[in-house]
Amino acid sequence: MIYIDKRKWYLEVGNECRYHTKENGCRIYKKRPAICREHNPETCEFIAGDFKHDKSFTTIDEFDDYLGKRFKGKMGYGG
Repeated sequence: MIYIDKRKWYLEVGNECRYHTKENGCRIYKKRPAICREHNPETCEFIAGDFKHDKSFTTIDEFDDYLGKRFKGKMGYGG
């Protein structure tokens, strides 16, 4: 999914972590990778569940529709 939150663009890859436990813990917490260390658990999409974004796109059609409206008449979109 691609989403926009507070004017910043993000890419969320819906992939389950093999080290995640049923209790929302981490089996390798002390040796977890840097990307996990930098991630804020309070905004974790897995734990927070239905995280609200300013805009989100789950299909290329949704994204293309947004771009068409946002950049109408620019960058080769719409007329």
